[in-house]
Amino acid sequence: EYLIYSGLILMGIFTMLQPDWLVAISAPGKDVEISSYIEQGNILLTQGDFRSAILNYKKALAINPDHQAVIGNLGLAYSQLKEYATAINYYKKLLQMDNIDHGKTYYNLAELYSLQKDHENAINNYINALDFVQDPTNTYQKLGYHYVLIKEFNQAINAFEKALQMSTDINTYYRSTRIDNVPDSLAVPQKKLLIQEIRESCLGEDEHRKYDARSFQEDPHIIRENAKTHNYLGIANFELGNLEDAKHHFEMAVQLWPGFSEAKHNLKKLSENNP
Repeated sequence: EYLIYSGLILMGIFTMLQPDWLVAISAPGKDVEISSYIEQGNILLTQGDFRSAILNYKKALAINPDHQAVIGNLGLAYSQLKEYATAINYYKKLLQMDNIDHGKTYYNLAELYSLQKDHENAINNYINALDFVQDPTNTYQKLGYHYVLIKEFNQAINAFEKALQMSTDINTYYRSTRIDNVPDSLAVPQKKLLIQEIRESCLGEDEHRKYDARSFQEDPHIIRENAKTHNYLGIANFELGNLEDAKHHFEMAVQLWPGFSEAKHNLKKLSENNP
């Protein structure tokens, strides 16, 4: 069995299912050979030896040019080397294939374009990712941030408000924390579909929701991300001249995260300039 490691690109996580064609390699020796290259590449990738990992993945790709896991990990390795254009090409190649994780692939493409300061392509790929991700909260937040950078403040506000709406929806939180964290050993289409159906059928059961409601309300990551979103909303509203709305969102940011220095600074400056 081939191990496919998750890789982080900023806040994006890239994972992929084992491709179906893997069981049908015609020459018996090729299965052992490609497995060896992938295993070594994965070890080197986790050790941070990205150049050596790339060499092993390319040897595996020479045996089967359509190996999705190898293509994805090549994109990850090149992104870690800050060779963003090459990484983008590998992720684009994935999008031409079947049975991939479109949400995470589009999200990673958006992150790479963001690192290149290509805001238009970043925005387009965040929008594409929204059709596939289980929890779109972070994607809407990133989308809003890029709209701010290109001074499309009304669109930024719309994206940030959706981010807040999703972040306070426990059903979204429930689905993302339960379904996206299915162990790799169960991450095959049939079993994942069964797990998803079972978990979605449990959404209305009190014993699950009571536990998750507390986890949801007290999650420090959610609280801080909501504070950041309120701060962004304050900035966008300020740029549009909506000073009362800007003040409200800066205050909400500080209320949620009292140590949030950027929001405190923005609120102070707004109060000084508009007493």
